[in-house]
Amino acid sequence: MSIENRIKSKRKELNLTQRDLAQKMDISVSVMNRIEKGSRAIRDEELIKLTKILEVSPKYLLGLNKKGERETVEIPLYRIISRNSKIFSREEIIGYEEIPSEWQDKGEFFALRIKGVSMMPRFVDGDVAIVKRQSDCENGELAIVLVGDDIATLKQVKKYKEGIELIGYNTSVYPPHFYSNEEIKELSVEIIGVAVEIRVKI
Repeated sequence: MSIENRIKSKRKELNLTQRDLAQKMDISVSVMNRIEKGSRAIRDEELIKLTKILEVSPKYLLGLNKKGERETVEIPLYRIISRNSKIFSREEIIGYEEIPSEWQDKGEFFALRIKGVSMMPRFVDGDVAIVKRQSDCENGELAIVLVGDDIATLKQVKKYKEGIELIGYNTSVYPPHFYSNEEIKELSVEIIGVAVEIRVKI
């Protein structure tokens, strides 16, 4: 994907018109149009502005992948996800993670910073979960789950006819929690995604 197509794609993703982006860039609409058509080169200071406005890295806009490396796209990294902060609130985005571009054909993805010690020793505070957004999971999968007004958390999900069980690997701080089908409705227990990759903090 060319730089102009990346700009156009991110602009539309953020629901910005060419006029909106031109105003934020402090340039004319005609210049913005030429940039997106590839008929006008982007200056260094404009590139810096674009990365801030479009919330991407310079590497992403420029497509600076090493030879033979898969093309990637950026997904938002959330500090927390909760109903209190309007699920997937832009205010909770603390950065971006890259995933292979072909994953986009499989659905929508986001990243979440793991908090706490309930999944130790396998996963620790600060690791990052790459998550495919979906409202259900298979038995035994690692999912991002919301329970009431608590923040979303990574847990293994065991499914039963009578309900579901959320399992943390560190049972000393998070013993298995079972929720009946009635409690799932009453307490608003909701799966919002399945972890497809965990990026470990070094």
